[in-house]
Amino acid sequence: NILFHHHPDRLLVFPCDWNYRADHCMYMSVCEAPDGVKIVHGNRGYFHSLVQPIFNLLYTTVEEYAFRTDIHANFIRTIEDSLALPSNSNCDKLLDKFLQDPRKYFKQNLYEEDT
Repeated sequence: NILFHHHPDRLLVFPCDWNYRADHCMYMSVCEAPDGVKIVHGNRGYFHSLVQPIFNLLYTTVEEYAFRTDIHANFIRTIEDSLALPSNSNCDKLLDKFLQDPRKYFKQNLYEEDT
């Protein structure tokens, strides 16, 4: 913040879909993100708490994902299945926004098992 105070020309303000925080969905959706959420920001410990479960789920799923394995089964479907049950969290109701890009970019398994 000190740097940008002295050099405001070096500050790039991201739109909310490129810096998506729990504040954007916890009470009501205040970030439209029509093309999906690009970057999830786990500020104030949301990656490590269950206050907004989707933030913790995204964090742990990324952390536990074994690269070069089926991304549909081990990432996308893991998140979908975990949030299949009804939730009181407003953020959880926006699952499609969080998975819009992964579903689009990982239409097929990029890695085949080594044989």
